[in-house]
Amino acid sequence: MSLPLINKQFMKQGLAITIATMKMNMTHATTGLQEIQQLSTDLNALFSNLGEKGTDSRVMAMARYSL
Repeated sequence: MSLPLINKQFMKQGLAITIATMKMNMTHATTGLQEIQQLSTDLNALFSNLGEKGTDSRVMAMARYSL
């Protein structure tokens, strides 16, 4: 049985790092703020299940800290 790629742990960690990096690199205040809010929403949805097995808490903490 194969899970969709987005459910693979390495994909979640990679996306969290990518989203956190994108947030840190945004420079335009007006549109950047809207993009940051959307990315924050996306990141929270991605890691909504905190009890998931195999989730690297350091990666999650880094991504959530950047919100």
